[in-house]
Amino acid sequence: MNRNFKNIVFAVICSFLAINTQAQSTQQSEIQTIENQSSLNGIQQQIETALGEAFTIKNGLPLENLEKQLSENKENSQWNLYWKSYLNFYQTIFYLKTDNKEKASEYNQKSIDILQDKKNKNAEEYALLANNLSLSFVFMKNQMEAMQIDTKIRENLQKGFRLEKENPRLYYVEGNYDANIPKQYGGGKKAETSLLKAISLPEPNQNSDYLPTWGKREAYQSLLKWYSSENQKEKANELERKFHEKFSEKSK
Repeated sequence: MNRNFKNIVFAVICSFLAINTQAQSTQQSEIQTIENQSSLNGIQQQIETALGEAFTIKNGLPLENLEKQLSENKENSQWNLYWKSYLNFYQTIFYLKTDNKEKASEYNQKSIDILQDKKNKNAEEYALLANNLSLSFVFMKNQMEAMQIDTKIRENLQKGFRLEKENPRLYYVEGNYDANIPKQYGGGKKAETSLLKAISLPEPNQNSDYLPTWGKREAYQSLLKWYSSENQKEKANELERKFHEKFSEKSK
């Protein structure tokens, strides 16, 4: 396998594990079941909390229990599929982190398949699909597969932006993906701009209990990593100050 391709895969692994395993340090709380609920209220937090619990007990059962409950939930089917894909993404992260690459690959493919063939996707679905495709670089065997995935990621982002130009998750996925592409392959051109855009945009779903709001924290973390790799210490220090200011307030 080409050395530069290996470097891309390694960068993607490090990026996703560093950003998404922050859920391990999330304050633990009892996971509310969604069984028999008439909505998906609080589902994003439930999934992220389940990831933290899975790491704590070193077992994927909390995530599997949520997957079963989502499969049984017949309400709000459009967003139910979305959150199943999001959950499968986190299951991929868990099994990568616990060195079960075969199971991680299965969940990554599930996270993609759920949304790939869905007709009339909205901007949120395109953002999540592109995000899940980004993680599939970890499982690619050659550069041809990598090029195909790259094309799919860019196509899904473009389709998402056509539907919603000011979506923070689209900008996060675009920026984080670009940040992990080596400069000789054209990477780094959109990383800072897109991640700053993701951070600065207002959250369109802030008044909803079941629509996605992920991407802000991840954008901060991805941009901090980018500034560090570019040796831009002043920007990194200022961004870190803003990050702690913003998210320390939320945790109080």
